[in-house]
Amino acid sequence: MIIRTSVIGIAGNLFIAVFKLAAGIAANSVSIVTDAVNNISDGLSAAITIIGTRLSEKEPDRAHPFGYGRIEYLSSMCIGILILYAGFDAMRSAVIRILHPQPVHYSPVTLIIVAAGMVIKLLIGFHTRKKGRELSSDALIASGQDAINDSFGSAAILGAAFIYLLSGYAVEAWIGAAIAALILKTGFETIHTTSSGIIGQSADLDLVAAVRASIISFPEIDGVYDIVIHSYGKEKLY
Repeated sequence: MIIRTSVIGIAGNLFIAVFKLAAGIAANSVSIVTDAVNNISDGLSAAITIIGTRLSEKEPDRAHPFGYGRIEYLSSMCIGILILYAGFDAMRSAVIRILHPQPVHYSPVTLIIVAAGMVIKLLIGFHTRKKGRELSSDALIASGQDAINDSFGSAAILGAAFIYLLSGYAVEAWIGAAIAALILKTGFETIHTTSSGIIGQSADLDLVAAVRASIISFPEIDGVYDIVIHSYGKEKLY
């Protein structure tokens, strides 16, 4: 299910990216091009999720007796780094355009492409995040939230376009900077969340309580004094 959800994300993001990139170049809009590049990075994130899921399913061996489940944490970390790279690159382009403004040429086709991309990204984001929560996949949750953030960025691009068409005042470079800041925020949050799993975080309190209740259900056992739970992936708890 994780792989199937990721494949949907790859197809949707690449489809949107092609049209957005063409529209952004035609309109000379740094914010639309930035949004398109971010869609490409989202497709790469989904590909990393597939690779990480496949590798994490490897059976335990002599070198790794507890299995390869923690590879999923590493794949989530790679996604976070990729998101950060896209964010820094987008911010650089936006700052250059702010310092050296250029005219933008919006057309009805451009605005339709951005609006359609916004709706598609929103649907992909909610679907991916929902499946990530159902499957306890940090990688899917991160990809889904990133897609939802992207749809907000597209909405901001449309707002900037209408401001330009109505007043002649170009704010699209500032919108591009805002989108870049949102991308960076998602990247930092993804890395922070994933790093806890790699370092080794405390077990969920409900899980600890359930283990304790199961142990003391035996009449021979008087009490439980310490429970240590190690996680080697979402479904590999010792």
